[in-house]
Amino acid sequence: MRIDGNNHISPLSDFLSLGEWNHKVLVCCGHKPLAISIATCVALEGSGGTEHLLGVCTTAHDSLEILKTVQDSVLVLISEILDDSNGVELLEQIQKQAKPDQSIRTILTLEVLNKNVLKNAALCRPNVLLSQRGFQPAVI
Repeated sequence: MRIDGNNHISPLSDFLSLGEWNHKVLVCCGHKPLAISIATCVALEGSGGTEHLLGVCTTAHDSLEILKTVQDSVLVLISEILDDSNGVELLEQIQKQAKPDQSIRTILTLEVLNKNVLKNAALCRPNVLLSQRGFQPAVI
């Protein structure tokens, strides 16, 4: 794997320009280097430091625990594979535990594009559904 600052980090940081957002960002990803890369981009955005970064988790359990403590609007970036579960199951659990007055937006990335996985993911109704091949800032 190669991550080039000019070709990968800068465009992602530009995409995640969070100055106008009122969202916190939670990264839920079993792929630790990707999770840390995205979290770093969020944390480096603007002068706010980690103001927009709610957390980084590799398990559904930890993700749900963090979400229980938040009243703000949240953008949750979820990968298909987590250390203790999968992204589709986490998405279902997030929707069940969401507070009525809380705005939670989700981006689910799938590694495997087979009919059953895609159908299950679509039934969970994430705000954005991407394949891992399409996970590039310009595509998002």
